[in-house]
Amino acid sequence: MTAIDDYPSASHFVISHEQRGPCANYWFHRCGTEHRNRVVDWARNRCTGYADSWVAPVAWADPQASEEDDLLGFDSDETEGDEAEADDVTESASEEGTRILSFEEKVKFAQVIAEVSKRFSSAGFQIYEGGTIVMERVIMEEMLANMPRFTAMAIGLIAVLLFAVFRRVVGVVLPLLTVILSLLGTFGAMSTFGEPITIVSQILPSFLLAVSVGYAVHLLAIFFQHFNRNGDQHAAIVHALGHSGLAILITSLTTAGGLLSFSGAPMDPIAGLGRFGAFGVLMAVFLTLTLLPALLSCLPIKPKAQLDSQQPSRSERLLDGIGQFAVRRPWLVLGVSTLLAVGAFTAALGLTFSHNPVVWLPEGSEVRVSSDAINAEMKGAVIAELLVDTGVANGVKTPELMAALERFNREVETLEIGAVAMGKSTSIADLLKQIHQALNENRPEFYVIPEDADLIAQELLLFENSGADDLERMTDVDYTQARVTMKMPWIDANAYVPMLAAIESLAREIFGSGVELQLTGLLTLLARTIDLMMVSMAESYLIAATVITVLMMIVLGGWKLGLWSMIPNFLPILLGLGLMRLLDLPLDAMSILVGSIALGLAVDDTIHFLHNFRRYHAQTGDVAESVRLTLTTTGRAMLFTTGVLACGFYTYLISDMSNLFSFGLITGTTIIFALLADLLLAPALMTLLYRNPQPSSQKIP
Repeated sequence: MTAIDDYPSASHFVISHEQRGPCANYWFHRCGTEHRNRVVDWARNRCTGYADSWVAPVAWADPQASEEDDLLGFDSDETEGDEAEADDVTESASEEGTRILSFEEKVKFAQVIAEVSKRFSSAGFQIYEGGTIVMERVIMEEMLANMPRFTAMAIGLIAVLLFAVFRRVVGVVLPLLTVILSLLGTFGAMSTFGEPITIVSQILPSFLLAVSVGYAVHLLAIFFQHFNRNGDQHAAIVHALGHSGLAILITSLTTAGGLLSFSGAPMDPIAGLGRFGAFGVLMAVFLTLTLLPALLSCLPIKPKAQLDSQQPSRSERLLDGIGQFAVRRPWLVLGVSTLLAVGAFTAALGLTFSHNPVVWLPEGSEVRVSSDAINAEMKGAVIAELLVDTGVANGVKTPELMAALERFNREVETLEIGAVAMGKSTSIADLLKQIHQALNENRPEFYVIPEDADLIAQELLLFENSGADDLERMTDVDYTQARVTMKMPWIDANAYVPMLAAIESLAREIFGSGVELQLTGLLTLLARTIDLMMVSMAESYLIAATVITVLMMIVLGGWKLGLWSMIPNFLPILLGLGLMRLLDLPLDAMSILVGSIALGLAVDDTIHFLHNFRRYHAQTGDVAESVRLTLTTTGRAMLFTTGVLACGFYTYLISDMSNLFSFGLITGTTIIFALLADLLLAPALMTLLYRNPQPSSQKIP
């Protein structure tokens, strides 16, 4: 690799951490040679604790740059202290072979480099950090800072809502107790099985808070309603379990089924969210149906006489009015719903998938500024790599292969497709030209590939014996394979797909059929990940929809009613996707989860509505009366649980990360759409399905 001292007037320098390809890049702008060397030495010492990491300077010459050496106030004593501080790290370096660093190790590495930037950066000596390893560190730090804030806000909002509904301390404490215990159990399970907290799994606390409280609210709403009227605590518990216990159990299974659809995703964070999210939901329902009734039976609770009035509350009158409107005008409700579904579906067809972690961060953040600077000055820090396998030992040393590598480097650097412009391409051919020039008095005319195979072998052997390790990153031990590293700007991952196709086409043209070619690297991984994610999410949606539909058929006792019941559940999903298109929000690694999560949650209220509707209809034989009874009993709990769920997801609106903001906005709004569908569309469908000509005279209070 180019040494800094070879370019004393260079203006642009990168310190590159490489792990089978550069993972982090640090750009130094217009600084003196001695100052640069101090920073590089300090970074090397600090990073030697990672056996498979290396730090090397890469220079871009600028003939007009100043050669003046300016230490900018950093004296030798301070630097010597820094080197001494790094001795312990150096001594701990492992002697093992190359391996892939874990996520935690990469974060630690990036933190060390951040120390370099903080220590040496100044107004006259700017250091920019960029690359995937830096991005991971920043996102992790942002995530760890946000998660406690989101959780605390969600708990506060839920506590206020619980007190507003029940007007009892016990109505606040008991649901939160079951929620906290389910959270502790879930994160305990994650720790036991070695599941890390990721950008995806950070939604678990707020999600489980909202879902778990919803189960408790349905049970407590019926309990207090019966208890306040009859004053029998144990009878109220039995009544609440009989009224809503089965529905709560089924809703938990549908929600867990929606989450489990992620478990087969090719991305471990998404798969982990599916597994442990489902575990948390099932644990929450277990505590709701066992611990919560036990605590209710043990605690001294007094009925509230003022709630014994037979006059319906304002919320009950509102819910009854909405339900009766749907019963009287079912075709109007169905027609408007159909128009909305068609419009949302049409809009959703224009959605695009995006994966660009840089834009997740707020404008003006250090990483975004650094990425823009690296993109502008060096055409990026994200890499693609071409592996050229000759199939024979010393095949790389031939003048023909070296000439092909040289030609590929130069031609690939001219590629510009869409928003992607190729940056710098390097290979062993560049190193060979430098060696050849250095051995010939650095005369410019010798910056070429030697035509003699024996001379190539001799010059590479001389370089290898010098102790430099650059060859290890460009070729294998027996010179069978060569690696070409191409650098591009960090933009949306979708934009790389046509560029990668063009690189493959160019490589086949230049190298021919005599060698085996393999395109790899981060960019290739991103492109493949996008394809896998899209296919996996489509499969997850299909699995979730199938599982939930089957469960609805079983619960509702027939395939016809089960299919009809899914209409109010699919409509909110379409509306949520249409809203994303209307707001010009892309599908990314977070928002693509909305469909399965929202479907698992939306079906909860549908189950509660239909479960109780069928029971009341069996008693009264009248659709309108059954809708009234359902909405004036279960409807209040549906209204409140929707508010809790929406608030739980709306807490992400305070996030500085745009992907979390979009996820919270769309998921919370989709859940509200689901409630409206259950209040309007579900009664309308039941009216058309049952068509009871004669109402029953039987009235149930």
